[in-house]
Amino acid sequence: MIAEDIVEFLESLGAKYVFGVPGSTTVSIINSISESKKLKFISGIHENASLSMADGYSRASGEIGIVVLHTTPGLATALPNLYNSFVDSVPLLVIVGDVDSRSLIREPGLSLSELENLAKPVSRWCYYAKSTSDIVTAFERSVSVLYSTQPGPCCIVVPEDLFEQNNTRALRKPASPPFRTTITPDSNTLLDVTTLIDKAKWPVVIVGREVRDPRSIQSLVEFCERLSVPVLLESPYPSAYGIGFPQDNICYLGLFRRESEVMKDADLVIGVGGQLFTERKFYETEALDPKVKVVHIHTNPRELGKNIKTDLPIMGTSDSAIVLFNEASKSLDSSWDERRRERKAKIEEIHARRSEERNKLASKPGDGTGVKPWKLIGAMYKVLSEKQNFVIVDEGVIASSYLSELFVFSKPGSLIGRSAGCLGWGVGAAIGAKLALPGQKVIAFVGDGALLFCPQGLWSAAHYGIPITVIVANNSGYTSVSLSYDSFGKRSKRKVSYAGTVLSEPVLDIVKLAESLGVRATSVQDETELVPALRKAVDSGKVELVDVHTDPKERGYEVSVGQGSAWT
Repeated sequence: MIAEDIVEFLESLGAKYVFGVPGSTTVSIINSISESKKLKFISGIHENASLSMADGYSRASGEIGIVVLHTTPGLATALPNLYNSFVDSVPLLVIVGDVDSRSLIREPGLSLSELENLAKPVSRWCYYAKSTSDIVTAFERSVSVLYSTQPGPCCIVVPEDLFEQNNTRALRKPASPPFRTTITPDSNTLLDVTTLIDKAKWPVVIVGREVRDPRSIQSLVEFCERLSVPVLLESPYPSAYGIGFPQDNICYLGLFRRESEVMKDADLVIGVGGQLFTERKFYETEALDPKVKVVHIHTNPRELGKNIKTDLPIMGTSDSAIVLFNEASKSLDSSWDERRRERKAKIEEIHARRSEERNKLASKPGDGTGVKPWKLIGAMYKVLSEKQNFVIVDEGVIASSYLSELFVFSKPGSLIGRSAGCLGWGVGAAIGAKLALPGQKVIAFVGDGALLFCPQGLWSAAHYGIPITVIVANNSGYTSVSLSYDSFGKRSKRKVSYAGTVLSEPVLDIVKLAESLGVRATSVQDETELVPALRKAVDSGKVELVDVHTDPKERGYEVSVGQGSAWT
């Protein structure tokens, strides 16, 4: 039966988990998975939760995430998190069971003509299999896409009757493990860029989502310290996507914001492995002055020059490019030592000012209207800095801006974020991350609105005993939407209603919601309770949720320090 052949193929990829919600069209493939000694099926009670589990597993492990969905409603329900995966090029294998192919002409219940078109806009490659031969070719082709330099979700739709047919050709098992394609940029070009950086008065490196390998990050640290080059992290506002550069390093000067002090005097911008630029609102002006020279390194040629005039587009794998940059910098002479000293002095000045700004906010007392978000982040840092290994999966939305600025992430991989912004991702992604990294403490940091989009993952964590800690920054509303109302009011000069942004009438009891899904939960309404509650939850070795009632008046880090907001 081809369902059994597919399972053997997945085993050959080194897969350990398959996520999904059982449905009548997928019973044969799920039954075959349950008989495997190498694969474990993790069942959810919501397809969007299952999709985020596969997504989080892939982001944390660097391997393919696999999810099984049930025909039209299953695929449609999972589209928000499939979009998150697509935007961030997460390699997912999405297997969709459809109704019996012999009944399609009758338009039976749950069917949709050209079902695969639901997934095409948010898949790197998508196909509806019409024969067992199609199935074989589709799985083999998906692997080549998933391990390419431009991965992303691959969706294969298989009618349930084809799952049960015998295969006419065996699936070709890939190399074990499959090799991921890389593109090494030209070393002479990178030597020229290194020289260009050293000659620049104020070059700024923006480190993007593709930079993940600890060895290349160390090379980047050496390069930036050697040449005294300031570094920003790519940021799909309001948070960081990941940690491609340690935040405790002197060269690190924050997240990319076009309004940032770091960007004001830039005469050269070097984008490494990120998008230039992903922004959440429309600006009348360009992100960079036309006089600023731009170098952009990315594996996807479509990203090169897409939004920003790029003087030197370089297609290549960022990790490879960084190593070559570092090697090239070792051979530079001392002609530009004075420039390096000037840059170092300016870096130290901005670094000291940022530290003073953070410390001032962190010490600012509360006013009795809920836990201040900076106090929550301070408590999280105190508790987690006691641990050797931890990962925070971030979907805090507005609270994320405090996390990215006040929680100092020094270790690559200790933060997992997503840039697309579809809510309902964080809890499921944390479950997948914990399965990928069993030796790490995994914390889902989510806003109350984000949690309510897809809380069902809590049940899966409880059912399978997957010990994650969920910290909810609960400000009883959609603050990011309130900021958009603010922006509308400024643009239109009209009074705004903030309709639909308040979630307190009636009060949502997140503790009871969590408990109904089998998770132990506690509520924190005073900052003195934070550290004991967080420490108890993180150390319990069980699934725990801490519902922290934060001040609804606080609208993001930049607002709190008086710098405005990139939302408005």
